[in-house]
Amino acid sequence: MVKALKTLVILIFLFIVFMIFSNEEIINKNEELIGTNEQGRKITKTDDVDNIKPTLDTPEFWINKIKNVDSILMDENEIKNFNDENFSKIDCLYNLKEETTINEKELINLIQSISTIPKEDRYDRNGNIINNDFYNKLIDNLNINNIESENPLKYGVVVNRSEMRTFPTSEPVYKKPGDIEFDRFVETAIYSLEPVTIYNESKDGEWYFAKIYNYIGWLPKEDVAIGERDEIFNYLDNNPFIVVVDRQITIDNIDYDMGVKIPLTGLELDKEWEILLPERDEDGKLSFKKEVISKSNNFSEGYLSYTVENIITQAFKFKDEKYGWGGTNNTRDCSALIMDIYRTFGIKLPRNTSQQGMDNLGILYYSSICWLL
Repeated sequence: MVKALKTLVILIFLFIVFMIFSNEEIINKNEELIGTNEQGRKITKTDDVDNIKPTLDTPEFWINKIKNVDSILMDENEIKNFNDENFSKIDCLYNLKEETTINEKELINLIQSISTIPKEDRYDRNGNIINNDFYNKLIDNLNINNIESENPLKYGVVVNRSEMRTFPTSEPVYKKPGDIEFDRFVETAIYSLEPVTIYNESKDGEWYFAKIYNYIGWLPKEDVAIGERDEIFNYLDNNPFIVVVDRQITIDNIDYDMGVKIPLTGLELDKEWEILLPERDEDGKLSFKKEVISKSNNFSEGYLSYTVENIITQAFKFKDEKYGWGGTNNTRDCSALIMDIYRTFGIKLPRNTSQQGMDNLGILYYSSICWLL
């Protein structure tokens, strides 16, 4: 009886707590919380906004806690030297301009280092264990038997938000039945305007085995426009540019993620930018089109200044974004979040978390920031 009474009291207490919070939610359902005042009272958009104290889920809360928050951590030249040093010492960062050809043995080894059959069981979209016939077809589609003794590289530009995959197939592969959020053949998302070097074409003619500055994998052929090496790098490196600083923006039904660098034509306009975008023609060749877009805070003309304030501000633009394994669901994973934030400053990082932290790469950020706290 006593035990039952205690249980009843607990249930009543929980019900009262529930009703209190439910009523508060009903009362404030049309009022968006934007902070608290100095006395801790909640402030909504209908309140007087004087003396608002930012809440911890806003960038201002953290920015206000840091001294010299707008101090430059590295200027443009220091960032260039930082990138050059990392490209010279870290194996997973690639200078795409250096290679022009690859021999048969090197190319086969490179493909097989990426396209390996999993040792554990994998499952298809229907929850069935993937059999050897499926893997044998994938191996055949690698087109290794048609690799020449010496293979000149092709160059291209990505024209749509796409993804690199372990094998030349769009069929998803899962570690567990029904685990559809984690396609294990997704290597990484690859963004529009990314230059690529192309090593090989799949047997079915639908995929390129390609390299971007920090990853290698199979890329859908339809998302790449082929051009001359000098033409591509002159286009991407030698024009004035804007950088996407919002989470993601869309131009002519093409998504451009944070950190994407978009060349300008150089035409001076008061309230607009004239941009130069890549296109893929019917033959898969690279062409360009001019577009005029309104100037807005979705973009930065040139890279953002590398400051703690800008790091925090950029990071909070991903608040509430769903996690996307390898960039699936048109979002990003943990290491891509870091990579995209730093792309807005012109800093090029490795793709994966373990690579981003290796060879003292991450220590520079801590050393630069700790004196500000």
